Amino acid sequence: MSELILIVIAVYVLYKLYVRNKPAHESYEPSRQSSATSAPNTPVRTTFKRTRSAGDIIMDENNQLFKIKGNNYKIFSYKDLIKYELNEDGQSITSGGLSIGRAVAGNVIMGPAGMIMGGVTGKRKSKDIVTDMHIALTIGGKNKGYYKISFIDKKMKKQSKEYKAQLESARETLATLDIMTSEI
Repeated sequence: MSELILIVIAVYVLYKLYVRNKPAHESYEPSRQSSATSAPNTPVRTTFKRTRSAGDIIMDENNQLFKIKGNNYKIFSYKDLIKYELNEDGQSITSGGLSIGRAVAGNVIMGPAGMIMGGVTGKRKSKDIVTDMHIALTIGGKNKGYYKISFIDKKMKKQSKEYKAQLESARETLATLDIMTSEI
C-alpha cells in the first residue's frame, strides 16, 4: 500500500514540474472538445505554429488559432471569435465582418478586392480629423473578453499618408478576420 502512495506522489510531483516548465504562450486548450476521439471533458492541447501574418493578426492556419500582435501570450481559436467591428471616433464603420449589401455591390463592380472595399466603406458623417480608429473584438472560450486592436489614438487628418496607411492596415486586418470566420 505504501508503494502505491509513493507512486501517486511521484506522478503528482512530475506533473507539477512539467506544468511549471512548459511555456504558457505556446499552447492552447480549446473551450470546447475539438476531437471526436478524445475522452469526454478532456481538453485537447495544441501547439501554436505561425503560418501567416496579416495586418495585426498572427495565424496558425493548420490548427485554426490566432494571436493579436502586442498580446502574444494569449492564443485564440477561430471558433472563439464572436464579433468584431471597426470603430472610428466612436462610430461603428463595419460590424461582424463585411457589410453585406455594399460588399455584394463592390464584388460585382470590382471583384473580390471591391467586395472588401465595399464592405468596409459606407455612409457616415464626414470629418477631416480622426482621433481614434480601432477594431473591437469580442472573444469567447478560455480567453473570453473584449480586445482592441488600435490603429489611431491621436489627432490625424484624413488626407494624411499616415491615416491612409492605418486605414489600409485596418482593412487588411478585417479581411483576415473575415477569412478566418469563413473557414470555421
